[in-house]
Order: sequence, then structure tokens, then C-alpha cells
Amino acid sequence: LEKYQRDLNFEVKNKVDEINIISRRLESLNKQIYQAEIHGGGTANSLRDERELQIDRLSELINVEAKEYEVIGPTGKPEPRYLVKVNGQTLVDHFTSRELDIEVRDKKNNPEDVEGLYDVVWKDGLRFQMNDPNLSGELKGAIDMRDGNANSAVDDQEPYSYRGIPYYIKRLDNFTQVFAMKVNEIYSKGVNKDGESGSYMFGFEGLEEDKFREAIENGTVEEFFEDNKEHITAKNFRVNPNILEDPSTIRTTTSTDSLPGGNDLILELMDLKHDRTMFKEGEPNDYMISIFSELGINAKEANMYSESQSNMVNAIENQRLSVSQVDQSEEMLSLVKYQQAYQAAARIITTMDTIYDITINRLGIS
Repeated sequence: LEKYQRDLNFEVKNKVDEINIISRRLESLNKQIYQAEIHGGGTANSLRDERELQIDRLSELINVEAKEYEVIGPTGKPEPRYLVKVNGQTLVDHFTSRELDIEVRDKKNNPEDVEGLYDVVWKDGLRFQMNDPNLSGELKGAIDMRDGNANSAVDDQEPYSYRGIPYYIKRLDNFTQVFAMKVNEIYSKGVNKDGESGSYMFGFEGLEEDKFREAIENGTVEEFFEDNKEHITAKNFRVNPNILEDPSTIRTTTSTDSLPGGNDLILELMDLKHDRTMFKEGEPNDYMISIFSELGINAKEANMYSESQSNMVNAIENQRLSVSQVDQSEEMLSLVKYQQAYQAAARIITTMDTIYDITINRLGIS
């Protein structure tokens, strides 16, 4: 998930770079169209077509509003101007264009985020509304998947309603924290052959053993893990290294009188898989099922939405092509019609030529 978040972060950067390339291209095309048309050269159709193609691609990247308007020029005559807005903010105003930029966040939006995520900003310093509900396009898709936290951002950071990578990492972290704490609560009652209690089953990367031993001496093991709960995540949780090095150190009972064959602690731990008080979803197994079910539903909704949007785009494209594209049957009829007209005109010219030849050259011969 973290690797996918990094990939999406680079995708955000690539989308911003492509938007800037199109922005500069539109500015250049506006200047060429103005120069071609201002001197009475007619409509610069090929340049205008190229500009429309650029707008088409831009509309795939981000929501676009493009319009042509007129202003009174230096000569006193109306002159065309072309305005392009993205997400409600001006990107190109005829001969001038703006560019987006990226900057590395100085503070995480979510505790689960990887380091170095980008925020999208305007190069001129104005704020770009990344979590604007009206934002759409490929850029919006990458941002939602990368930052989506189901409106659960911390502190003063921006919330994103979409359930993206941070949301699912948080769900997995919550499972790990609650389950590990519950296991440790029970396991800490287990004793070794010397009657010592206070050990743990699940720790976390970076756990300081000396502080843990101090907590054992003070009888504050539960408080120790409660204070360090945020460190127990799906990425950082660890099995007690002493158990990994020597499985015989696993504690199985709460009383030395039951050693060496006592297993009351093991049975109590096994009962956790049926504990319905640990999660509101039910048993631990139900919690994991809810995550996968939710992910499956979200994926299905996304696929359905994508399919409906693709159908809408195809319908609009077909409408456009019905107006702008060449109809081969119609063109063939026009070709035959003009060919017949040409042949008829040629016959008239030939007839007139014959009449003039007879009148001028032959009637005067005695």
C-alpha cells in the first residue's frame, strides 16, 4: 500500500507537468491564431483544431471551462480572446498562461502517509483547492486514491472524503493495535518457571526493552503498551524476539503449580478468536471480512462509475463526430454531382466553341 501511495504521488507530479505543457501550448496557439486572423487571413482552422485537441486532453486531466470572447482592440474593432479555467481558476487568458507546481508537505495529512507527498499549488503563490468537491479528472483520481481518508484527517489537515490508501491502512492499523493489546493483556498474566509475569506477545519495531523491564518492575505493563499504542501498526508490530529465538519461553499458564503441562493461558488466548466485544464488527475474523467486503464494494462502485462515464464520453464523441466528421456516402454523392456538373459545363463550352468557329471562320468563306 505504501509503494502504491508513492507511485500515485509521482503520478500527481506527472499530471501537473502535463497540465503545464498544455498551458504553454495553448498560449502559443492563441498567439498564432491571433496573428493569422488579425490581418484578414480568414479563420485559422488548422490551428483552432489543434487548440481543441489540447483542450480535449486537458479535460481528461482536470475539469475545464473554455470560452472565446471579444474585446475592443487597439484599432477600435472587436478582437477574439480565449479563456481557459481549470477547477474554477484561470489557467490561460489568451496571451498569458499560469502554471501549477508541487511542493513537499511539511506535515502529514494522515499519520499513515509515507514521507515526501506532494501538494499541488500555483507557481504564483495562490492556493489550489486539492480537496474541492468539484475537482475531477485524472489528477483528482490520483489525489483521492493517495490521500483519501474518509474525512478522518488529524489536527488542521485537509480531509478527503474518498476511501483511499490512508483509510485502509488505518483500518489495518486499528485491527493490529486492538488485537495486539488484547493478546498482551492476557499474555502478561502468564508466568515462567521462576514465577515471573509481565511478558508480552506482540511488541513493535523500536521497543526499548529497558523501559519495558522498568514497567514490569513498577507493575505498569498495561500502561506502557497503552502509551505506545500508536507504535503498534500493521507495518511495525513484532513478535517478542525472545519467543522467536527460543519458542520454549512461550508462557502457557498463569500459575507455576500447573507447570510444566499447564495450558490455561493458551486456552484463554485461543478464545480471543470468538471474542465479539473486541470490535464493533464482531469477532476478529468479522473485522477482516468487513475490510475486504468494503474494499470490494468500493472497487465495484468505481468500476461502475468508470463504465457509465465512458459511455457518456462515447455518446458525446459520437455526437461531435456526426457533425464534424466526413460522411463517406454524402461525399461520394457530392463527388458524382460535381463531376456531372463539370461534364455538362464542358459540353456547353465545346458547343459554344463550335458555334463561334462556324460563325467566324466558315460563314465568311465565299
